[in-house]
Amino acid sequence: MNEELTELPKYWVVKNDGSQLFKDTVIKYMKDNYGSKLDGNRKNYYYGYGNPTGGVDYCLCIYSFDNNLTLLTLEQFIKLTKMEDKKKQIGWKLKEEFKKFEKQAANIAFDDTTINIFTDNYKEYCNFKINSNCEVRLKNAKLLDLWFEPVYEPEKPKEEIVSMNEQFNLRVTKDGIFYGNENITEYVTNVVDFANSIPTKFGKYDFLYSEMKLSKTGCECKETRLSDWINVWKKYKEIQL
Repeated sequence: MNEELTELPKYWVVKNDGSQLFKDTVIKYMKDNYGSKLDGNRKNYYYGYGNPTGGVDYCLCIYSFDNNLTLLTLEQFIKLTKMEDKKKQIGWKLKEEFKKFEKQAANIAFDDTTINIFTDNYKEYCNFKINSNCEVRLKNAKLLDLWFEPVYEPEKPKEEIVSMNEQFNLRVTKDGIFYGNENITEYVTNVVDFANSIPTKFGKYDFLYSEMKLSKTGCECKETRLSDWINVWKKYKEIQL
């Protein structure tokens, strides 16, 4: 592997040395990021992302994989995935003490003397994104690090409390959806699968609904809506990313 790699390649593979460390890192990463159900029990097999359809797989022969993958040692894989955990910079914003120079900074950043303020923000909390022309111009003017400070992607919440039609709450974490201390992820999955299975036509006639009310779910005899359950499922999938 190229020692200068600073991020996990798009397609990669690691040989299973049979250790618990392999399961705690490679197998866990595949589960968390790709939804893999592989157990990692096959020693000396190659596990990775890059089978002919671009998914996760394991093979005894590395050439069974496709997509020009990169072979990593376990140590290299751990190092590269730890880099992914670091804060991700998404842009730059003008330092508070240099707000008085916003006009000059905007002139340089956009290479336009008619632009006096940063109105076309990349996002509401930064003036322009990384690897942009604005960044290049300010760097060339030796003002980027002097006048601007990096802006990082906001950290995703570790858990979120979701109200079910203001009747009761569910707790959503990366580990699952909880009612109190009970993990009800499978139950919610089944509810959403049911919602997705409702037909939209019978023969040539449409069958559309705007809302469905549920009078009892689990042990709760309180009214919720099908959309509440779909929403909590979406929250759970978002927190996985």
